Amino acid sequence: MTLSEQPRLIIFILVLILSVAHSTETVAQHDSTYFLSYTDQITGRFYFSQKYTNLLVEDGNKKLELDYRPNTTLNMGIGASYKWFTLNIAYGFAFLNQEKEKGDTKYLDLQAHFYGDKSNIDLFGQFYNGFYLAPEGKGTTNNSYYLRPDLKVREFGGSYQYLFNHKSFHSEPHS
Repeated sequence: MTLSEQPRLIIFILVLILSVAHSTETVAQHDSTYFLSYTDQITGRFYFSQKYTNLLVEDGNKKLELDYRPNTTLNMGIGASYKWFTLNIAYGFAFLNQEKEKGDTKYLDLQAHFYGDKSNIDLFGQFYNGFYLAPEGKGTTNNSYYLRPDLKVREFGGSYQYLFNHKSFHSEPHS
């Protein structure tokens, strides 16, 4: 991560912290015949995941299309949720990822989801370095992947939802 990218990451983390403060409202009483709440129980998970993003470059006439993709790993992880907080930790183990011909991608893909009584906040940040051109053989003479270790993607986004009918609807995640 370069020095010029650090202020953006700091701003992103500050927004996450402020969002947590806003969205951790106490859970209101609810009609148990409408839905069940498991907020007082720790729920766990074992999972596999793979992050996807791409960089699509087209000419003005859409006659030429370059589809650059990162060589992301298949990750194996564990996670737990309790009340409003969820934590997932995953890693791309070598035995799950054998596609070295697609180059080396360094990436960090962050997601945060906050569920309050009246609102939901979803945030994400993506930092990708190193891409390959799909499909195999495009841009090369030896039927291999054309690698672009110099390509970078920095992407930030989010959404905010206000629940107008929050007394009848409960969006907190329950695994």
